[in-house]
Amino acid sequence: MSENKPNHSLIKEREEKVCLDCGASLFGRFCHECGQENIEQKIPIGTALLEFLNAFTFYDSKFFKTFIPLIIKPGFLVNEHTSGKRTQYLTPAKTYFFLSFIFFLLLLSTETTKEADLVSVDNSKNIDSASKKAKREHSVLAITTDSITSIKRYDSVQNTLPQDKRDGVFKRWYATKAIKVVEKMQEDPDALAKSVNKQFNSNLPQLVFVLVPIVALILKLLYLRKKIYLIDHITFALNIHCFVFLAFTVMILVSILFGLESSSFMAILFLLILLVYVFIAVKRVYKQNWFFTTVKTMLLIVFYCFFLSIGVLVNTLYSLITA
Repeated sequence: MSENKPNHSLIKEREEKVCLDCGASLFGRFCHECGQENIEQKIPIGTALLEFLNAFTFYDSKFFKTFIPLIIKPGFLVNEHTSGKRTQYLTPAKTYFFLSFIFFLLLLSTETTKEADLVSVDNSKNIDSASKKAKREHSVLAITTDSITSIKRYDSVQNTLPQDKRDGVFKRWYATKAIKVVEKMQEDPDALAKSVNKQFNSNLPQLVFVLVPIVALILKLLYLRKKIYLIDHITFALNIHCFVFLAFTVMILVSILFGLESSSFMAILFLLILLVYVFIAVKRVYKQNWFFTTVKTMLLIVFYCFFLSIGVLVNTLYSLITA
């Protein structure tokens, strides 16, 4: 008879447990109001250390499971992601941002080192013929702008014209920026070149990021009849750019290590590897025959180079204006 009596102490303890977030009563592992997990706030140091090691091991396994197939299995991660097998790998977005951060950090650091070496070489010589030549060349540019080499001169010329003949808002903005560039060229062309190069490199991450959806749209048009979702094309574009960042990073490190910065061998080798990688990835992901895969891969590369050239041109003009 005593065995069937309710344990009042357990009932009281259960009723006294409340959620620390919303104050609702807890009768299980999770709060039925806000979803907060019912866990002890104070845990032993051994338990905390064990949780930390488990989290690190989990991330470490994801790291190797992601990067090894990325290198040796073109298109494998894309197929895994689109088929729903995602938990054991890093997400395409995380992989992209991680590798792009490493690549552009290395790229900017090597550019800074080159500029420092160039300055030290110039300071060791007492002849500045290159600077004088650049100033003479840029003085020709000033003459080709109808001798309007100052903002005040430009404004005075504009004020003499009828209202309907004056430059519009955009043309006026561009003209004033161009005049400022000419002034900087005449003052110190070397400093302007360094400023433009720095601005150009700082804009490269944004430029490459914009190219990702463009690649996805190109693939959408190339495989329109397959009715593949745009997000899957974006996953493929992210995967290809991840490999590009990783390969470029390795190429830069190998070039620095073996003194091949001025050699074209690494660049040619990288392009060949990239072509083979993209071709295999397209073949494995989109599963068409060799002929259509070859044609569409070449079209993809041609269109990508076209939009990349436009992006480089826009970036150059923007860097020149904002330098």
